[in-house]
Amino acid sequence: MALVTDQDPRSSREVDESGLELMSIEQLLELLPGVSRGLLAQWRYEGHGPDFVKLGRRPLYVRKSVQEWLEANLHVQPHGV
Repeated sequence: MALVTDQDPRSSREVDESGLELMSIEQLLELLPGVSRGLLAQWRYEGHGPDFVKLGRRPLYVRKSVQEWLEANLHVQPHGV
């Protein structure tokens, strides 16, 4: 799987050759306040959390999979309770 870095030097987006947008651990942590790097590692080990791919030793997250995981784990509180 070859990676192409976004042409904008201010962006750290990576896209694989199939066009999937990949996120680093740091980018995922920005979306998940209160989640630590260690907790993400634990989730990966235990098979919890969003799906990821490993390129060498580096885990990367597919943005679409992260969004789907967040939606699947959304808990809505009923009003008036």
